[in-house]
Amino acid sequence: MAVTTVNTTDTFEQWRVKANLIGTFVGDHTNSSSGDNLNTSASNLVAAINEIIATPTFTGNINLTARSEIRFQDAAGGQYVGFEAPATVSSNVMWVLPAADGSANQHLKTDGSGNLGWVTPPSSGVTALNNATANELVTVGATTTELDAESNLTFDGSTLAVTGAVTVSTTLGVTGVTTLSEAVNLLARAELRFQDAAGGQYVGFEAPATVSSNVMWVLPAADGTNGQMLSTNGSGTLAWAAASSTVTGLTDVTISSIASGEILKWNGSAWINNTLAEAGIGTAALTGSTNNEIVTVTGANAIQGEANLSFDGSSLMVTDQSAFTPLGRIHVRGGTSGASAVEATGNEIVIEENGDCGMSILSGTANTGNIVFGDSDDSDIGMIRYHHNGNSLRWTVNAAERMQINTDGRLGVGVTPSDGHVHIHTTLNTTSLFVKNTNASAYVAAFRAGGTGTTPAIAAQNSSNNDTFTVGADGDCENANNSYGSLSDRKLKKDIVDATSQWDDINAIRVRNFTKIDDPNNVRQLGVVAQELEAAEMSGLVIEKPDTEEVVTETPVLDGNGDPVLDENNNPEVDRHTARTDLGTITKSVKYSVLYMKAIKALQEAMTRIETLEQEVAVLKG
Repeated sequence: MAVTTVNTTDTFEQWRVKANLIGTFVGDHTNSSSGDNLNTSASNLVAAINEIIATPTFTGNINLTARSEIRFQDAAGGQYVGFEAPATVSSNVMWVLPAADGSANQHLKTDGSGNLGWVTPPSSGVTALNNATANELVTVGATTTELDAESNLTFDGSTLAVTGAVTVSTTLGVTGVTTLSEAVNLLARAELRFQDAAGGQYVGFEAPATVSSNVMWVLPAADGTNGQMLSTNGSGTLAWAAASSTVTGLTDVTISSIASGEILKWNGSAWINNTLAEAGIGTAALTGSTNNEIVTVTGANAIQGEANLSFDGSSLMVTDQSAFTPLGRIHVRGGTSGASAVEATGNEIVIEENGDCGMSILSGTANTGNIVFGDSDDSDIGMIRYHHNGNSLRWTVNAAERMQINTDGRLGVGVTPSDGHVHIHTTLNTTSLFVKNTNASAYVAAFRAGGTGTTPAIAAQNSSNNDTFTVGADGDCENANNSYGSLSDRKLKKDIVDATSQWDDINAIRVRNFTKIDDPNNVRQLGVVAQELEAAEMSGLVIEKPDTEEVVTETPVLDGNGDPVLDENNNPEVDRHTARTDLGTITKSVKYSVLYMKAIKALQEAMTRIETLEQEVAVLKG
């Protein structure tokens, strides 16, 4: 066994390790004669351990986990004082003790950053309570150690009594009885409110926005009789008074004395009776007497009934013709169309003419003209809107824009048009465009977004709804009778001669197997490479097209004030314009149909050579 030596200069941790080793050994061996080497006697071991326990030396932190306590026992070893961490510590705290003891009666204080120091506490607390009447509330006295009982501010357990003025700048809530012996001053139009029994609603008083001079109204000493009103004497005193039929200020006439057709006129000092003529008011002459005609002014003191503008109590009629029976609530007619009735669901406004007819909606150059359709659930569920800023016509269906025609005539369905003159966008794997002739020899053309598998992207059908021609999403074309052709009438051609030999060209063509880069299924295909045809001097079979990229620019729609126009979903509206940018590269394609004709010509040449060889072989065999 190795030698274990306990030194009095060992740290506590060193002692703990050695003590464990020694304790294990002593438990198994009673002396050193057993052959194991323990370099201490039993008495020396006890003395060393006691000395280490009595005066331990620590070079690191003492960490008391799980709210373990540090205890300082008394001389007898039975009782102790100590420290313990709280149940939860949100962040670590370390207090640094003062470097020296303080003076007598000083207290430890913290600076808020973990540093403790000695401080002398205030010499005394409250030393005096002035006045001693019951129920008086207390305020700070003349010094920081005095309190004053206020005789003008008392509370007996149910009533707050204030003797003197009360100033309220925010809210003073009173649910019991408050006694005030002086004025209550409500600042900055603060209100005096009287809540109902439930405490939710109130009536009250409030000062006007501006008061040129102070006004105080004195209430009557008692309630008035039924129907009386509060009346002021002009000096701030209110009194109950009965309502009078006499106009105040009329000293020479009352309302009841006015003769028929007379009016009251103030002559500068009194009210007098006057006829219209005496008052300088002329009478207006009315011309036209047809029932229901609306009158207009035609000159000084002259009005007339308008034969072309009438209202019979339910319908407004506007016309430049003779009187007629209106077909709607508002009927504007420039001439008779011959119609005697209109659809019942469209008779609110009727516009009629014997020739071209219409109405105009005029808007600002940066604004919109709208026809809006709504119901009780949505006030703008449908809309036809013309945007003058950008010049586009848009249709809203079910509270969302569904179609628009932009400034250059492009039609977009479900999208702002950017690709082609008709741009249809859908997020569903359904037919985007369906054209059908419903006569006996019906033909159908269907264009589907995202055609996959057996569903073609483009299809034409016969009258039995069977596909006769399809284009798959992968570009494959199929037709019902396997017949493909081209216009080939002699009358369409000139300079007709036999084709030259295609033998060398066909022989130079490298037929390749390959996989398209953009094919997710990596299908192996058979064909040629355009650049290899060009290298074999067959560039006439190659077509070059510049690579372009579509660029969409968005222009905010602004109103007449230059502010953004918002759509029905409160989003800024924009006009989108598209253009294609040349990327500076090209993509090559091959005229496979011409290549097939070259192959036929080469096949003919091969057949001629075979026939010649057969004849030569026959001669040799003969």
